[in-house]
Amino acid sequence: MKTTFDIYILGKTPLKNASLIEGLEKNFNVKVLNDLKEDLPFIKESILLLFDHRLNEKVLKLKRKHIKDKIPLIAYIDSSVEPESTKFSLLESGIDDILLQDMSSKEQIARINKIIQIYLQTSQKIIKVSDVYLDKTVQIGTYKDDNLNLSKIEFEILYTLFKNFKIEISREKLSKTIWKEQSSNNLNKHISNIKKKIEHTPIEIVSRRGKGITVHLKSEA
Repeated sequence: MKTTFDIYILGKTPLKNASLIEGLEKNFNVKVLNDLKEDLPFIKESILLLFDHRLNEKVLKLKRKHIKDKIPLIAYIDSSVEPESTKFSLLESGIDDILLQDMSSKEQIARINKIIQIYLQTSQKIIKVSDVYLDKTVQIGTYKDDNLNLSKIEFEILYTLFKNFKIEISREKLSKTIWKEQSSNNLNKHISNIKKKIEHTPIEIVSRRGKGITVHLKSEA
């Protein structure tokens, strides 16, 4: 599934690896940065920075000063001209991984995908239950790449239930999370709409009168 997330490339060295760039473009929006200061607003929204290792000091300074989220940093090294000590110093500086130019593009992409997967899980920008994905950044829910066509409110309700997977949430707590109020007459209507939109998926919403609402897998019911 191609996501809406961006991977930014800093420096010329990574761009020389055409198969790497082509592989990343299958799943992400790959963009090239020419000037760190000029492109700063875009960097803040990126999911990962892949940069020429010679820009390491500037990238780390930029991250400390301007980027609050723990966006993964990966340095790209031309291992044919750099000593072994360069790899160790880069890792010790605080970046997440290094890619060597002589690695296969398959291994490079696998490393990047793994780091992104960990980042998405810990930041909760994308929550996944079975084959149902909720993308918080664009407020879209999908099942096997098909859009569930959730409204904004429906997405927020399902996202909250996903965050509390298998945990029963009271109607009052759910209403307060969505509308900042203890109760809402619209909650039942929205829950009913969501149930219809996910009835073909492996997940199920269960409402108990006088109790609360929970989401779980149908196979575990």
